[in-house]
Amino acid sequence: MIRFNGWFWPAALLLLFLVLTFAVVIGATQNFDEVGLAALDPARVEWLLTAVIAISVFGYLPANAILVAVAAFGLYVFGRTRAAGYLLLASLIAPIGLLMKSLLARQRPVDLVTGNPSLLDSYSYPSGHVIFYTAVFGFLFVLAGKEIRSGVLSLAAKIVLLALIVAVGLGRLLEYVHWPTDVVGGYLLALAYLNLVTSHYLSQRR
Repeated sequence: MIRFNGWFWPAALLLLFLVLTFAVVIGATQNFDEVGLAALDPARVEWLLTAVIAISVFGYLPANAILVAVAAFGLYVFGRTRAAGYLLLASLIAPIGLLMKSLLARQRPVDLVTGNPSLLDSYSYPSGHVIFYTAVFGFLFVLAGKEIRSGVLSLAAKIVLLALIVAVGLGRLLEYVHWPTDVVGGYLLALAYLNLVTSHYLSQRR
């Protein structure tokens, strides 16, 4: 039987991210991205756009910093000091994503497809919102399964957190601020990092 250590999934996800990044850089994904965005046009209705814009608010400064600070402080107050520290650690992937955006300098679809200049002052790949939501809410998802004793409350918390992670990716596409591969890349990078953080956190709890 083949057994994998704790590095397998982070390495596999990171490799997929690097392959996708290379494909984005050489322009191999552009047709896919344009077709993917166009396919979502029927879903761009006012009520749904309003909902996803509201959901994405925690991806911007200072809201994201406040969210992490409040959540970490709450964990500390309730005696979960290590969990608070690991939550802060999980959030550190966000500035890494911002650095990659600056290096790759991919234009947002709102610039190229609609012809309207984006009001956002950063580039497109990978999606910073997706990275932040996946890393932070993903770690809280793991905590909900380990720290909430009530099975019903734990399940409810995990459903809400997972819904936020999924919805923010869809929302960034509906708002025309990201290409599909920006969102996929964000998920891959954040999941690779989250896997490392959560694996180490859970191993230290034993």
